[in-house]
Amino acid sequence: MKSADSPNSPPRPPARPLKRIAAVARLLFTPLALGFIVWAGVKNRDVLAGALNSARWDLLTAAALIWTANQVFAPFFARLILNGGNFRVSIYRAYRIHADNLPARYIPGGVWHSVGRAAAYHDLSAPARRIILFLYLENTLAPATALILGGAATALFRGFHGWGAAAAAGFGVGVLSIAAIPILGKRLILAGEAFPPKIYAASAALFFLYWAGAAAAFVTFVSAFPGAFALKAPMETAGAYLFAWAAGNVVIVAPQGLGVFETVATGLLSGAVPAGGAVALLATFRAVVLCSDLLSFFLARLIGMVRRKRP
Repeated sequence: MKSADSPNSPPRPPARPLKRIAAVARLLFTPLALGFIVWAGVKNRDVLAGALNSARWDLLTAAALIWTANQVFAPFFARLILNGGNFRVSIYRAYRIHADNLPARYIPGGVWHSVGRAAAYHDLSAPARRIILFLYLENTLAPATALILGGAATALFRGFHGWGAAAAAGFGVGVLSIAAIPILGKRLILAGEAFPPKIYAASAALFFLYWAGAAAAFVTFVSAFPGAFALKAPMETAGAYLFAWAAGNVVIVAPQGLGVFETVATGLLSGAVPAGGAVALLATFRAVVLCSDLLSFFLARLIGMVRRKRP
């Protein structure tokens, strides 16, 4: 075997400094963001403790249940994109693949939920090009539709200055993205094949419905802390959530928008709680999502047990 430094070895590919810088930045950003949130929580521990003690746990439970119910859109989207030709996947199987891989969301890196589902569909013999299209649409339609809904709602309530101006710009980016996604998909993934407009429209509609459910869960979460945040219309709170999520998503060094989401949402929902306390309090929404993901994970197994016991 030839050594890596042998003169007959094939030339190494050129280094990609920007890619390496992004990887290092992503690696460093996570502990920094976590450290900031923990520091903010410790510094404002009295305020945070008061907000948690007065929290309405019925609404927190309702927020987790709404998020759990919202997972139902995932299998419909998977079927819409993957089914075709000789391949078919049932709603239950698609939901099971989605739910089984939910714990992978919490592995550092932020991509393992997608990797796990892609591997599962590959094992079922789904066409590779459709799997790539599935992941492409999921990772482009999610921020695009969130920017459209969140940007429109935030700009509507804030006007076209400050956060409202940023939201209006985000809305414009979302609209342009919706128009560009099928063009790029046809060229880069489908190699010129037709991109059925009905399938694309249905995919976008599913994401709009998904974000409506996610925003409802967040509005319910915020309502569980009376007095902690500025009293706003539910639509404005929903817009703040979606715009903050989209802002965190486009910052590629922040896995799942960690730190960025909380900071932007605090700027939009600032109230009686100091900014640092609001950041730490909003970070607890991730705990609600975690509980919901675990509930979905075990619910999929419970459904599987019931199905197996049927005669």
